[in-house]
Amino acid sequence: MKLLLTVLVLCSSVLSHAQKFHFGIKANAAISDVSITMIKRERPYFNESTHSKVGFCGGLFAEVPLFKYASVQAEALYSNAGFRYDYRFGDERSYNYTINYWSFPFVVKARLKGFALVGGVQYSSLISAKKSPANNESKIIDDPDVKSSHQPEEWALVYGIEYTAPFGLGANIRYHYGLTSISKPSPPALSYQEQVYLVDDKIYNSIIQFGIYWRFLK
Repeated sequence: MKLLLTVLVLCSSVLSHAQKFHFGIKANAAISDVSITMIKRERPYFNESTHSKVGFCGGLFAEVPLFKYASVQAEALYSNAGFRYDYRFGDERSYNYTINYWSFPFVVKARLKGFALVGGVQYSSLISAKKSPANNESKIIDDPDVKSSHQPEEWALVYGIEYTAPFGLGANIRYHYGLTSISKPSPPALSYQEQVYLVDDKIYNSIIQFGIYWRFLK
């Protein structure tokens, strides 16, 4: 949280001293999945796998030129993440996890003739997390709300490329690499069927975003 406040203060300072800045809106499709570090491997599951889900990411941004070929940009976004988790426990089961965040990327851009390389960090605050059966064989869930089993905050690296046309319309593609685990391990006393995530597993978001944006105040 202290790091987030530092980033916000820095963004405010840059914007307040900037002679010129660009304000805009963006809307992206998001293909999300997770990578899992399995610390505890003793489990009765077989053929475990995760699969990507398609979601949405959109919001506002403000860009401040530093000099001709470089700028910084702060964003405030609503973003979807999640994945489908398949495994065998007697029969084949499959569940969808849908995770929603308020996300705040802060990136640096290197520009050349409309193109820009983008890289920076992103802080996300959890809004909600839901679990639902993805096939008829999966057990119906008594309580689909699994927010309490997820970390309330996430940090990630973001990087990508974008192109802005002279009249302000742009297109971008960006990769989100999770730095902090999104999972709160279930208490060991719970059975495997009751656990939302397996004990001690570390689960990281892995998201590709692509879409369009419109930049105002040129």
